Amino acid sequence: MERAGIPRHIAMGISGHRTESVYRRYDIVVEGDLQAAGGKLARYHEKQVAKLRRVT
Repeated sequence: MERAGIPRHIAMGISGHRTESVYRRYDIVVEGDLQAAGGKLARYHEKQVAKLRRVT
């Protein structure tokens, strides 16, 4: 549900998980998630480097 953009607290209510630890137990990480996170991190890093170059 979070991959679909549903906030965690709403997803927990829908799925019936009362605690974050139980919810996270079933939050399976897939290869695509890792690749997407890596891409986001790379874009963030590029923006930060560009900002530093403009300042100096």
